[in-house]
This record gives sequence, structure tokens and C-alpha cells, in this order.
Amino acid sequence: MLRVSGVNEDKAEYFVPDGIHESRAKMDLELLIRNEELGPITDLSEPHRVYEAIYMSAPDNDAKYKAIEARRSAYMLSGQAKQDAAQQVAAPESTDNFQSQMTSNLIQKTNASNTASLQSAR
Repeated sequence: MLRVSGVNEDKAEYFVPDGIHESRAKMDLELLIRNEELGPITDLSEPHRVYEAIYMSAPDNDAKYKAIEARRSAYMLSGQAKQDAAQQVAAPESTDNFQSQMTSNLIQKTNASNTASLQSAR
């Protein structure tokens, strides 16, 4: 909504607070920056990709790699990977349908324009 109203991403961060998972991941990030290992993941329903994306900004060290690997494993175990894969498979169909519809509309407009040109030439 903020992007639609012309607010750039940097300013939007001031208006939209982090969600609980983003906040937790940023707290984890502070530990990873100091190369401190994180505790075990206890909730498989967490959005593991959110955590992984934030962990990626930590400097390269053993704690970072272990945390990312733990999130990737939890992502697979949670079933989120299967859900994401299913959504990606479904998405091209809707994209193909959209492209087909757009092509059909363009052809119709072109034909109508050509017909109008031919009629006005007579």
C-alpha cells in the first residue's frame, strides 16, 4: 500500500514495523554476527525463508552456516518446501493463460483496426 502511494522502501520501514518473525530473526542475527550458535528450532511452522533471508546478512562464519542449514532442514521437514513447489508449478499455468488472453486481445484489436482501416479506405 505504501509503495502505491509513492513511499520508497527505506521510508516504508519506518511506517511498517517488523513482524514477530522478522524481529526474532534480527535478534538471532545479532548472535550470528558474534559467531554465537543459535538454539534449536522448536516450531516447524515458522516462516523459515524469512529467517534464512535475514541470516544471510551476517558475516561469513560457522554459526551463520549452521543456522542457515538448520533453517533449510526445518523448511524441508515442515512441508513448506512442498507447498512452495506446488505454488510454483501452478503459477506458470496462470501466467500462460494470462499471456494467451493478452495475445488474443491484441490480435482482436489488430484485426478490428485493420478492418476499420479497410472500410475507411473504401
